[in-house]
Amino acid sequence: MQLQSAMCSTFTFSFLLIQHTLLVHSVYGSMCSGVKSFCSYFPWESWSSWARSSMPDSQMRIRYFCCPPAVRPVTSLNCIQNCSLTTPWKETRSCRNCPNDVVKCSDNPCKHGTCQDTPSSFLCTCDPGYEGVDCDTRKACSDGISCQHGGSCRDTGSPGFQCHCTRKYNGEFCENALTCHDAPCLNGGICTDVGASFKCKCPYTHTGDVCETALSCSDTPCQNLGTCSGPPGNFHCKCPPTYKGDICDTALTCYDTPCLNGGMCTDVGASFQCKCPYTHTGDVCETALYCSDTPCQNLGTCSGPPGNFHCNCPPTYKGDICDTALTCHDRPCLNGGICTDVGASFQCKCPYTHTGDVCETALSCSDTPCQNLGTCSGPPGNFHCNCPPTYKGDICDTVITCASQPCQHGTCTDSPTGFKCACESSYTGVQCDTDQTNELLLPEWFPYLEYTLLSMVSLIGVMAMGCFCLKCCQTFGVIGKKDDDDDDDENQYEDYQRYKRDSIVPLDDRKPPSFKIHTGLEF
Repeated sequence: MQLQSAMCSTFTFSFLLIQHTLLVHSVYGSMCSGVKSFCSYFPWESWSSWARSSMPDSQMRIRYFCCPPAVRPVTSLNCIQNCSLTTPWKETRSCRNCPNDVVKCSDNPCKHGTCQDTPSSFLCTCDPGYEGVDCDTRKACSDGISCQHGGSCRDTGSPGFQCHCTRKYNGEFCENALTCHDAPCLNGGICTDVGASFKCKCPYTHTGDVCETALSCSDTPCQNLGTCSGPPGNFHCKCPPTYKGDICDTALTCYDTPCLNGGMCTDVGASFQCKCPYTHTGDVCETALYCSDTPCQNLGTCSGPPGNFHCNCPPTYKGDICDTALTCHDRPCLNGGICTDVGASFQCKCPYTHTGDVCETALSCSDTPCQNLGTCSGPPGNFHCNCPPTYKGDICDTVITCASQPCQHGTCTDSPTGFKCACESSYTGVQCDTDQTNELLLPEWFPYLEYTLLSMVSLIGVMAMGCFCLKCCQTFGVIGKKDDDDDDDENQYEDYQRYKRDSIVPLDDRKPPSFKIHTGLEF
């Protein structure tokens, strides 16, 4: 072969014609004009007979490609190395009568397509994605390749395009729907056929059409306020007390025995509710109560450790936490108090000796229980009130009025402080209850007579004592008898004068007899 070259007015490309072992450099503006890939083969040329002594009964065909303009020097080796061509650029075949031997479909010339004989040779109808005389050239994405079902086309150089399919399809153009037979589910996903396709049930740690994506705690996989910990694809959920499951997606029921510390469980729809003992609280009674939580109601006082405290209730309440009001049915009133139900509670009417909500406190005289100047006596809880005349009652709290007819022998008049009696002539007293007819009636001067008699008795006693002493003195010679007699006369006269002055004597009384002087021995 000889090397030929020419100049084109518009395009200048390096075109390699490979024939036998020689590289022919030619310029063909019509073949390389507008080429997008310089290293892509053109269709095969026709078979040719080669008069070679080594292969007299053979034919060969070649195909061209455009060498990139940047390759220098333009040689067959440089162009092939630069384009990294791996498929042959020539083919040979043996023939008996080569000039007259025509290729037919029986020679299987179509590489990726169907063959149809023609009068001159054959015609290939290429499969999608292939081109060329014998369909041996794979197309590029730019040659109108369309990947189905959301697949994407990517050029991979040699051998050409490739479709990257979605997770549910495969095939050269993503035309085939996967089924569970193809085991599409990853990471332990469970596959279920759905029509002509499938569905994967992924483990809680992964997601995606075929469970291809690992979940992490940043994806918030734990439901119902569960807390997440651990690495992506292997995290762990800590569920709240009312839920269970790998991602806390299952509500507990009473069947799961969720209530702790003796709580009583009741199913409520698809969930449950715990009635906790008074010592605990929480959705499942998980939290022990302290006295600092003020569990005792209605002013009850708390004592004891957490989860085991005790409430000391006021007199009007009962229950573990003093939450139940007493009623008369509970007989709350003490010390003889009388109970009366008042709404949902009660009221005690205490005896006068006691006080308090349930009559629990004994009164003493120091509490001044007696009213209206009544006087108190007796021990606490058993005292007695001595009331003034116009009041009555256990604690002198009732005013006596005329309605109770207090005046026994007289007429009654009501006043702000009680009543007032106007007694009959022969009766006296606050209530006209004293009869004066049974008493001795003395004249008005009788008190003076009484005083006189008492004075005389006193005087006689003094005189007798004086005479007795005088007689003794005379006996022992202390004084003379004469002097004594004179003194007695004088004393007698003075006593008479004093008697006339001090004594009150009735008008019909005669003159008192003269006083006779007696010695003490004569009495």
